[in-house]
Amino acid sequence: MTSIPSVDGVPSVDGVTSSDAETSVDAVSATPRVQTAAAYVALVCALAYGAMKLDWAWGGDFLMRQTPLPPTARDELLGHTTGSVIQDWASVALSLVGMAAALHLAGRFRPHGKIRRWALLAGSWAGCAFMVARAVGILGYGFVNDVRLLAGAVPVPPAYADLARDQARWDLLLWSPYWLLFGTCWAVAAWHYRHEGRGRRRGRARGRGRLRGRGRG
Repeated sequence: MTSIPSVDGVPSVDGVTSSDAETSVDAVSATPRVQTAAAYVALVCALAYGAMKLDWAWGGDFLMRQTPLPPTARDELLGHTTGSVIQDWASVALSLVGMAAALHLAGRFRPHGKIRRWALLAGSWAGCAFMVARAVGILGYGFVNDVRLLAGAVPVPPAYADLARDQARWDLLLWSPYWLLFGTCWAVAAWHYRHEGRGRRRGRARGRGRLRGRGRG
């Protein structure tokens, strides 16, 4: 195998310079770091949400009064009705699923088959869409509607005016930023996970092509 001088004087093999190789290595190694960081932040968000819901299911009330809900749903939640407790346990189960998905996106439990990859990507994008929509205000509560309510642009019955403003403040400072962070992390991790898979498939295809070329030579 012959070495061909590169433009900057660094020897290359088969036309690939060492600087190109270093750039490729940096690009490949940087992507998993971003993906892993986003996936682990999503894991922490899912863990925190699941722990809070578990506390509620066991009769606790951590941040329960600060949760923005319509008056009837809020009364049922504070009263620990059967329906609200069932919903709490369902949320705990979803949090466990989210934690497992985040670990997969972080690079655990490899290799991933095609069905698992599609399930991870579909679930991640769906979760991202829901969480960002919730944070922005498309689903009711969120940044836009919180600001509108606090500015007096949303009519509220006088009996619930103080409660609505208190919930809007909590949502603006805690819940909406939480959902936005959670959804953004899903999006970042899923985007890198998708492109990482494409890069690996292309790398394997190039490797097979080189082997076939050498075999013919």
